[in-house]
Amino acid sequence: MWAWMWQWKRVRPGWLRKVLQSEVSLNALAGELGEFSGLNELLTVVTEGRLSDRNRALAVLARERGFSITDVRGFLNLSKASVLKYCRRYHEGGAELLMAGKISLTTKFD
Repeated sequence: MWAWMWQWKRVRPGWLRKVLQSEVSLNALAGELGEFSGLNELLTVVTEGRLSDRNRALAVLARERGFSITDVRGFLNLSKASVLKYCRRYHEGGAELLMAGKISLTTKFD
């Protein structure tokens, strides 16, 4: 049993790294994730976006693939609350809401 767990722990970060480094094609991801709206947009953000946006997109992709919150937060160095927030925002409004920045309530609009 322990050998299987060790193998599993070794494989999980490998998949995340491959996605991050564009070593997994869009077709391969679509096959793994099934019907997943916005996959192309998330993959573009993962490979070309700012670090904070990459982390958001990769957290959503990893959770959709079945990674635990603990695995995702450990690999991306995020809090549990952040991973949950990113997934919730994606499911509520897609990539647009996921990538939307915070709106300051103290900023004045003319």
